[in-house]
Amino acid sequence: MPEAEKVQLTAEERNAVLDPFSNPEAWKSLWMKAGACAQQKAVEENDRLGLDSHGTINGRLAVKNPDGTVTFVEKFEL
Repeated sequence: MPEAEKVQLTAEERNAVLDPFSNPEAWKSLWMKAGACAQQKAVEENDRLGLDSHGTINGRLAVKNPDGTVTFVEKFEL
């Protein structure tokens, strides 16, 4: 799996860091990019360690196995 790419911020996102209330959409975009980057790094680390990664795809619970296969969880029990 490729390394997590470095996130490039737009000018609006850089300004939103200084004043988040000036442009709420840029602030949201900034945090969406940060979350996506963190998620990608976590999946890469789990793959490296041979662990499953859990999440959702189109609103359905999914497990990504270290071999790259994805299994959907139909019933979740604690």
